Amino acid sequence: MLTFDLPNISLPALPESEREVAWAIQSNLFELPSIVEHVSSAVALFQFSTGQRIAHPGAGESEEDRGKRHKHNDMLRDWKMMAAKAGAIKIYEFHRLEQAIDAMLKKCPTLEAMLDLEARKRAARLFHDTFPNFADVRDVAAHGAEIFDNPDKVNRHATRGEIYGLPNFMIKSGDGKIVGRDLLVESTYSAVFEGKQVSYNLSDATVATLHSVCTERMNMFAPAQRATREILMKRLTEARAQPSSDQSSRL
Repeated sequence: MLTFDLPNISLPALPESEREVAWAIQSNLFELPSIVEHVSSAVALFQFSTGQRIAHPGAGESEEDRGKRHKHNDMLRDWKMMAAKAGAIKIYEFHRLEQAIDAMLKKCPTLEAMLDLEARKRAARLFHDTFPNFADVRDVAAHGAEIFDNPDKVNRHATRGEIYGLPNFMIKSGDGKIVGRDLLVESTYSAVFEGKQVSYNLSDATVATLHSVCTERMNMFAPAQRATREILMKRLTEARAQPSSDQSSRL
């Protein structure tokens, strides 16, 4: 189970006009860890499916056993592809949530002024360095049938260059260019998109990177969280210092 230190940014210091936006920001912020968990589950399914493959036993395999082995391995191959596509979609969703948080912060200037901007830069740099083609990979994973549904699109996405790995589905266009879709080699999922190969790696390292990005996103709000605690502690101290109504009546 992945763990995160989720900040409290209810912020009594915020003006009333910004509090609803701040709650929406916090809601999206708290959704980020669940997406990391989903990617972790996709990796787990991918690795499980890889480990459960039945190897060819060699000579002496009966026709019935061969059929069962192929059926079993085909199912595992499908599970691996499902996991790879699910991971690609979730990584894209993670970034869209980041964008939503940043957009809403512009409507919450008091909170935005409290941010750790260096943490935000670290999160952005780490995400884009690790997933440079995340949007293209997601488009192929989620909308492959639409992307390659006519000859004009096939030619637009095709390449003459070398591609890494043997695809499950390839088309040679009329002028000899190649389109690769849903390529899966070891733990790398890729496709040829707009003339270039785009990919991501479905591995424990990917989950670790997303965990780090998520942690930096939480760290962004650390100053705001400290401000919240300080205000609440000050109010609590002031409340304790005031005499109760019973004590006031006796004075």
